Amino acid sequence: MGCTPESCTYRDRLGEFADLGASVIGVSTQRPGTQPDLAAANSIRFPLLSDADPELTIATVSCAPPTSRPPT
Repeated sequence: MGCTPESCTYRDRLGEFADLGASVIGVSTQRPGTQPDLAAANSIRFPLLSDADPELTIATVSCAPPTSRPPT
């Protein structure tokens, strides 16, 4: 996942979000079947949603490198 360091930062700061009454939900461009291994390997303790297409990722100009974006 291109944004694993970012996800780990959110993981490390989950307490700060909880103190504000906020929840963290991650969006990954990986297929749902690979997300449990990614989460386990990085101790990610928040839900990961799959954006394998990656429509949401592109729309929000998030982690998708230009080479992974579908042609427009």
